[in-house]
Amino acid sequence: MPANVTMNDKQHVSASLTILDEDGQPYSQLPSGATSEFSSSDPTVADFAVDSSGLSGDVSSGKVGSAIITGRARLPDGRVFEDTLAVSVVNSDPAGASFTVGTPIAE
Repeated sequence: MPANVTMNDKQHVSASLTILDEDGQPYSQLPSGATSEFSSSDPTVADFAVDSSGLSGDVSSGKVGSAIITGRARLPDGRVFEDTLAVSVVNSDPAGASFTVGTPIAE
């Protein structure tokens, strides 16, 4: 089931990929022999750093925009389970102002 989160460009948030058994019960760790991988559609907007569990980690924000984090679990028998996290990064609080000036041209 796709999830989503909105955060500003100065925030990060923990996230986990949950693997479920045939009865819908969650695994507390990767099943034996399974591997996990995480990727971002745009790591400059949001990226994922997995922890030692292989299922949890930290989503870090970057520039303003949108990205999709995909988490996959590959089982030894070749089956792959995946889910996505839609991340929207918005501006943090205003902190100043500055002029932008063009190049002078002759009249």
